[in-house]
Amino acid sequence: MTLQNGMAHINLYTKEFVDALSHPHCSDARVQLSMIEHEPALLPEPWANALLAGLAEMVAQRVGAPAPAWTEGNERFLPAALIFGYTPQVRALMLVETPGPMRRRNLFCGHVDLQSQRWKGLQKH
Repeated sequence: MTLQNGMAHINLYTKEFVDALSHPHCSDARVQLSMIEHEPALLPEPWANALLAGLAEMVAQRVGAPAPAWTEGNERFLPAALIFGYTPQVRALMLVETPGPMRRRNLFCGHVDLQSQRWKGLQKH
């Protein structure tokens, strides 16, 4: 994974990553693992570093492989829980729906979908 333009574009970056991951040409486990093998540069926001490692771990889990070693670095974990949401109801939902790789990093962001609908109907050639 590479991240350009820092924090200003983290949402766009993650969407593009999921879109690329979902492309029919990337359906092979080896291709998906190659997309997460290189450690991205650390970002100024600790939650973003945890997010990137959590996404990589989720990809590895999905294809039945171990997560890259870089995902285990201390800087890829938050020291205290960060729970997205303003209301108690939303925060409770985040606690319930957050996947394990994010949860173990203390990043409670809710459901994470690694499948984009962008390529729906496109066949792998």
